[in-house]
Amino acid sequence: MGFPVHPNNPPTFTDFFRFTPEVDTARGYANELYRLDTRGWGQRIAQPARDHVQPGVAYWIGCARAPAYFSALHVTPSGGAVDFGTLLVRQDLTIKNAHPTNTLIAWVRQRASESPPATGEYPELAGPVPLSYLSKNASNRWEWSDFPATGLSRALAPGEEWPLRLGVRRQDFVPYTPHGTNGAAYQSILEVTDAGESLMNRVPVLAQKHAALLGSPLDQHDDNEGLWVGQATVNRINAPAYTGTNLLSTPAPISFRLLLHVDAYGQTHLLQQVVLAWDPTLATPPHTNGTYALYADEHALPTDATDVSRISSAAFPLMPPVGLAGSFTNALAGTVTVRFDDPTNPFLHRYHPMHDNQDWDFQAYTNAVETRTIVRDIALIFSAVTNASANPYYGAESVRGSYQETLSGLRAQVICLKGGFALQRISRINELRGTTP
Repeated sequence: MGFPVHPNNPPTFTDFFRFTPEVDTARGYANELYRLDTRGWGQRIAQPARDHVQPGVAYWIGCARAPAYFSALHVTPSGGAVDFGTLLVRQDLTIKNAHPTNTLIAWVRQRASESPPATGEYPELAGPVPLSYLSKNASNRWEWSDFPATGLSRALAPGEEWPLRLGVRRQDFVPYTPHGTNGAAYQSILEVTDAGESLMNRVPVLAQKHAALLGSPLDQHDDNEGLWVGQATVNRINAPAYTGTNLLSTPAPISFRLLLHVDAYGQTHLLQQVVLAWDPTLATPPHTNGTYALYADEHALPTDATDVSRISSAAFPLMPPVGLAGSFTNALAGTVTVRFDDPTNPFLHRYHPMHDNQDWDFQAYTNAVETRTIVRDIALIFSAVTNASANPYYGAESVRGSYQETLSGLRAQVICLKGGFALQRISRINELRGTTP
């Protein structure tokens, strides 16, 4: 497989193995160092102090045991490559100076990947991998930054390790439609070199969209599918004597939970509650003994469901999922109606004769006589991804924006509320079961 040397200034065999005790280059003609010629025969390297290690050349090296490190610049990606697959957002790369005495300046640069061979079942090259890296800023706080075009560098003391935390900005994938049946992948190369350009390690970087997102007809998926949970915080409201455009700051903000579910087709629903449970009845391929499922109504759970967890929001009435118009990460709007006879209606009192919405014979009215129907028009306006483009989680696993709500029926004038919201994706299950309460 060759050795990690740089073509600009490759070291000699003696320099390369100087601090590798498992390889002895001082045995003269008895050195067990060979290169392969065009016939595949071994040619002894008799002068290792003069001959340079060449990149892309196969060598046969005799050693007492497997070396701990192949060179002073040791690179360890998790899993052998920086592979984000279709779901991961972060991967780590460890760079170590294995030199026992000298400080080493390591450089990491992102390079373009070559196109795959025309034959074979290789995914097509969809484009480069948009990378970010996590580091501490001047205030000693962790923050994400775009991977610089000029690369990153760091001086490493003898034996020091550099944990490089990398993230993929999936929202920055360039659009690509595969031309064949092998799918496509976003691919790059990370070149890790020393300042003297003597050593070089190449690390493949890979990220993919789900096959369905690249046009596969076998399955349906949306980029934002799954369950999103977070908070809405209201801090502005109109006074009774003012219109909706004149909002005043509240003495203190009020927060409440938001639950949104996005299905495989991108349709978003606002939920009052959701239940996550292991359902053993869903034993269909690829699941053989059950799987986790999401339920909008806890009464729809099978009797033998296990590992049950419920998340709910007290800010909304018991209601079926409310469909929201618009698109996730852009803007969503919907209406929540609190009927005059809803148990959560603040005007309804079960025992007060003037607020139970019943006649003198205790028969319930079929319309709003003693109570009012409350209508809540809700709008979620998502912040542009460019506001936090370096953070690979934003737009992929977390979103935020402005929250707006207009209430009618609670008082004579319409109530207008504004604030912000933040959501985190906690599940990628795109099917919501038990939607009928």
